[in-house]
Amino acid sequence: MGYFWDFRPASAIARPSPTLISTTIHTLLNSTPLIDMPPSATPLVFPEGTLFPRIKALFPILAITLPILWTYTKPRAKHNWRVSGTKALDLRIWRQVWRTDCWATLYGLIGLANDNKWTDNNPFWGYPRVYPVWQAHNRPWCKRLLALGIIPLFVQDGGMSTYRVPLTGWRWSRYFPFFKWPRYAQGKKRAYMEFLVPYPDEGRMAEFLDELWDNRQVREEMVCEQKTFGVVARYGPPDNGRIEVSRLNPPLGAHIPLEVGASSWFEPLLPFKWDRALKKGFGNDVSSFSHYVRDGDLLRVPLLKYVPHVVVRLEAKHFGPQELDHFVFAIAQENGLHVKWPGVYCREMALAEINRWGLSPNVLPLQFSVPNRYL
Repeated sequence: MGYFWDFRPASAIARPSPTLISTTIHTLLNSTPLIDMPPSATPLVFPEGTLFPRIKALFPILAITLPILWTYTKPRAKHNWRVSGTKALDLRIWRQVWRTDCWATLYGLIGLANDNKWTDNNPFWGYPRVYPVWQAHNRPWCKRLLALGIIPLFVQDGGMSTYRVPLTGWRWSRYFPFFKWPRYAQGKKRAYMEFLVPYPDEGRMAEFLDELWDNRQVREEMVCEQKTFGVVARYGPPDNGRIEVSRLNPPLGAHIPLEVGASSWFEPLLPFKWDRALKKGFGNDVSSFSHYVRDGDLLRVPLLKYVPHVVVRLEAKHFGPQELDHFVFAIAQENGLHVKWPGVYCREMALAEINRWGLSPNVLPLQFSVPNRYL
């Protein structure tokens, strides 16, 4: 049976013997140098039975460990569990699907991406953090916000939690060996949510943003600072890069982290580790929309590139449990925002666009996670 990188039989593969390898290296190290050496210099010699035989013993270990190390640390392409099993779903065609000029189709694609946990065929890299919130039972707030025209980009709940950080593949860093093993983390988080609002100055959407700017979780307890949520926004075209911070409810400073806790390779050791900042705070800064798109390429979603939009970050000022998607939806409901993009209709438009590009919908799980009463 051949090696995993060669399909020829083992008998057809010429393998140099360990003795030949050792003799070759010994000859090279003790051969005549290519440059003139002073008379006082002595060539490097390995006497038999001393250092070199010990080095020879490492060859089998390196031959086994290096392939294993590369296999478990190389960057793995994140394939959708439906997409990876077929060649019909070409990612280049999926990019064309997302470049639609129809708003209903775009909102339908966003809904399908969250319903079915799309990865490769999804231009938003942060959506894996939205999927658990989107698909949680008795928590339809992100679905309802999308139907109102508000696009969730990133959601983090507050409170205490223990979770596993996956393996980080090869990458350039200051520390050897340039990758991080899987580890466990336990910490308390401040809830924060980032979402995008197209056409923020039109109709009741402007009233919604004004009310969000002056938010109060408990309006009768206005003296309590922790009952408010910090708000900061970055505007897109035509005001590219303009950042506005709520004067009544500014976010906490960048020196106050969003997550504090401990991390370890072994979960039982977490209670004995020192706490540190696991995620730094953002302060008065908020990323532009290009930060949330893969490779920063807004042409992946051109419909959102050229229209006026605003990216809003809402963050809690305490480390307690908090679901900000529910709070944002309550503010939207108070200001009379109505359903503009019904989920079922938008998904039907998205599926029609997928069919138009020759991608068969049979490979997609078509069960909708949004009951009709929520649409």
